[in-house]
Amino acid sequence: MSSIKCPQCGLVNFSTAPECKRCKIALNELAPIAGQRNYQSPVRDFRDFQMPPPPPVFHGQNVSPGQQQRLNCITCGGTHQISIQTFQKDYVPPVVYLGIFLGLLPVLILILILRTRYRVEVPFCPVCSKNYRLANYLIPFSGIGFLCGLVLSMVAGIAADSLMIGLFLLALSSGLYVFIHRYSLRISPKIKKINGKQMIIKTPVIGDLCFDKK
Repeated sequence: MSSIKCPQCGLVNFSTAPECKRCKIALNELAPIAGQRNYQSPVRDFRDFQMPPPPPVFHGQNVSPGQQQRLNCITCGGTHQISIQTFQKDYVPPVVYLGIFLGLLPVLILILILRTRYRVEVPFCPVCSKNYRLANYLIPFSGIGFLCGLVLSMVAGIAADSLMIGLFLLALSSGLYVFIHRYSLRISPKIKKINGKQMIIKTPVIGDLCFDKK
């Protein structure tokens, strides 16, 4: 595409531009000169081309109903019946779990003290919103089920005087715990990175969304 260099400020403009974008000097009289340059091949006017619209950008703020239809679901990328909802995620430093050697109660206390809770407003479609709420219900039950399975495996193993029964029940409760957590991760928004200062959510359409802890 041919171009015109503004004689006043030096900015390179399209040959079809009526004036310079920087200094607003008229460029109409320079257009024929630019069109005669032998190293530029004639092309269609840039206004004949339809550029695709830019991807929607979400800043974690409430939007109007008309704008919501242009947002993409943070989980699946869909655009049907999008609504803004609260997404909550807790981050617990891995070092906290070393306190298990001190007992279960100290670990729970450390988790409550050192955890970082993120509460952000993100767009959801109805299906992903329902799945996310289901994951929130399953996670606590998986933890309780694992603890119950751990106690039951010990009691059953001692009562039956069989190590195999105890190990079987322990493996069953552990497998259920892992399955629920993997299912929860699959149906929830994808967390690319999370720590005590920042959470990054990977979305299928607009890329990474970064949320700083305030």
